[in-house]
Amino acid sequence: GEAINFSSLDKSPTYPLIYGASAKSNSSSEDSSASHCEPGTLDGNKIKGKIVLCNHSQSDTPKMAKIDTLNSTGAVGAILVNDLEQHVATTYYKPAPAVAYFSSRGPSSQTSNILKPDIAAPGVNILASWIPTSEVPVGQKPSQFNLVSGTSNGLPSCCRSRCDHKSLEPYRTPAAIRSAIMTSATQVNNDKDPLKTDSGSEATPYDYGAGEVNPNSALQPGLVYELGPSDYIQFLCHYGYDSSTIRRITAIPDGFECPKNASKDLISDLNYPSIAISNLSYKESRTVKRSATNVGSEEESTYSVSINSPQGLDVKVIPDKLQFGKSSKMLSFQVTFSAQSSSAKGDLFGSIIWSDGTHRVRSPFVVRVAS
Repeated sequence: GEAINFSSLDKSPTYPLIYGASAKSNSSSEDSSASHCEPGTLDGNKIKGKIVLCNHSQSDTPKMAKIDTLNSTGAVGAILVNDLEQHVATTYYKPAPAVAYFSSRGPSSQTSNILKPDIAAPGVNILASWIPTSEVPVGQKPSQFNLVSGTSNGLPSCCRSRCDHKSLEPYRTPAAIRSAIMTSATQVNNDKDPLKTDSGSEATPYDYGAGEVNPNSALQPGLVYELGPSDYIQFLCHYGYDSSTIRRITAIPDGFECPKNASKDLISDLNYPSIAISNLSYKESRTVKRSATNVGSEEESTYSVSINSPQGLDVKVIPDKLQFGKSSKMLSFQVTFSAQSSSAKGDLFGSIIWSDGTHRVRSPFVVRVAS
């Protein structure tokens, strides 16, 4: 690699550089642990007086603990390279992308019957415009760009997709755009394997939501899941607010009252592009409803469903075909989840995919089966 050094020093001490795996101790049997400079895996004689290059992952020993151990063993310095940077710094790395350790994770502590996050987007080493700093050497021009990482840096990819939608379909609603982005997302990396976290474990919808945003595919979603003001008002009712409280938040129809059977379990019926069900008991069944709107170029089209469900969880979709026409642009279906095995416990992930042969409309689901 290359670096820019504005130091005025003409001379400075130089030290040998050694990779952790090259300094593996005889008692350490795993190169991977040594390459990550895990305590007890390096030979002190090999690293004494040297700078040690170490890989680092989210699941490793904390960085400062590694540095303290290296220092006490005789190393004069350490360079820690996040595995995250290797995975996603450039498309030439494989596998990529990987879900960064700082990415927001689910489930939501407030609304476990809505799957969160919604979507994942590139947010590591993003070349972005930057407010120039005045702290540069005399005669040097401050840079107006910087490589930055963080959740905020994933936003431009989603904004681009939304702006593309509004330019092509000015009247498409925010809910429809969110639906298009989510149902067209990808769940595999450039090795054609399932997405992973930066620590190397297989990622789940709690890591990436519906998947990685695919702005081009999102422009032709085929079907979308619409939401209107009345849907959000019902959500607030099920969340636990009464009508008088909701009236302070937003305008509601005169005489409106929240349903007497309002329950957080009914939040699962919100017409969202994903499905989440919490606290399903063994042998219990839960049914949710969804309504899909045809926004494809063909007014008359037939969509068939396919289901990817984990072992022990029975998933049925009724009907299994949606036949759209000029007078039937929106059609409804029901999804019933049943825990059929006593071994099916915890968070179970899967997906429902509607396809007409051209479009692929994928909705992830998570069902939490009570122990």
